[in-house]
Order: sequence, then C-alpha cells, then structure tokens
Amino acid sequence: ATGQHVIIRVDVQGAESLRTILPEALFIGLEPSDTGALRDHLEGRASETVEQVERRLAIAADEVARARVFCRPLVNVEGDLDATVDAFLELIEREQAREGRSEVRV
Repeated sequence: ATGQHVIIRVDVQGAESLRTILPEALFIGLEPSDTGALRDHLEGRASETVEQVERRLAIAADEVARARVFCRPLVNVEGDLDATVDAFLELIEREQAREGRSEVRV
C-alpha cells in the first residue's frame, strides 16, 4: 500500500506457496556460483559428515531446479557480496521498468 518493496526470505517450498497467493510478484532464487563452491562452503564448516554434505548437495540441486520454474536466478558470487547485491538490485530495477508491469498488492 505504501509503494515500497517487500522482501521475504523463504525456502523453495515457501516460495511455491507464496506464488499461489502472489502470482505477479517477482521471485528471485539465490544460487551458488557452482556446486563446487557450495561443496567447499559446506565442507569448510566441518560440521557434517561426507554423507550429509552429499545429501545437502542433492537437495540443493533439486531446489534450484524447482525454483528455476518460477524464480529469476541470481548467482551468489562467492566472496563478492557487493556483486550479488548489485545484481539483486538490477533485477528489481528491470522488473519495475518492464512494460505492462502491474503493481502487486498484498
């Protein structure tokens, strides 16, 4: 109602649910630059077994595939938060400027 953007951080299941309520909203899927970067991140924590890391990688691959059905992919550049934020803001600006874009009301 104020014309301000609303940003909600949810998992893929939550985004799928929100999509049914807000079909015109912009959904952005944050993705690792590649599976190697995600593996390095998970292994660097040293808090999970090899089997747990493999399971998480499989889940992540499934979630990325599901999100790509309705989300705009955004690569989370490892070690460069500024680049990721800039790309995020660019996605929002492009969506705002899209011809025929209607305002989403909640």
